Amino acid sequence: MLKQDFIKGLVLIGEVFNKQYTELETNIYYDLVKDYSKEQWNIAITKIIKTQKYAPKPVEIINILQDNKNAEWLDVIDLMVKSGYFKRPDWNYKKYVAELEQLEKGGYEYELKQEQIAEEIARMEREELHAIEKCKMWVRDNTIPEWLMNDMKSYKERKLLN
Repeated sequence: MLKQDFIKGLVLIGEVFNKQYTELETNIYYDLVKDYSKEQWNIAITKIIKTQKYAPKPVEIINILQDNKNAEWLDVIDLMVKSGYFKRPDWNYKKYVAELEQLEKGGYEYELKQEQIAEEIARMEREELHAIEKCKMWVRDNTIPEWLMNDMKSYKERKLLN
């Protein structure tokens, strides 16, 4: 975020809470939050004004910014889920349909195969849910692996292009 955008927000916070920030305070605050986007900063300002009784301390601002950032990444994970990112590439419904078509309907082998397919589908869905929850946990804990961050950034860029 540009310093001028940050200062506009800090001045607004100062006006609302009747607080004058010194140049040193402004520089300290900016150094702590400069890596966040202008949009995240603007959202944080609105939240601060709506929820705080007093001018926020740096840790309070960082917590609000981080919560916003986490919410943004969780939205990206939801987009990834909808697009099938967490589906296993080896999952092939057609293969199972073809296997069932080879068997006599209502027969023992047919019923057994249906059970096996149902168990396989349930197992794969559990694996998918586990992977999704693990990614969400990494976002909430701020321990996102580099490969996931790269994929999330790619999905976020695609979302912005659409």
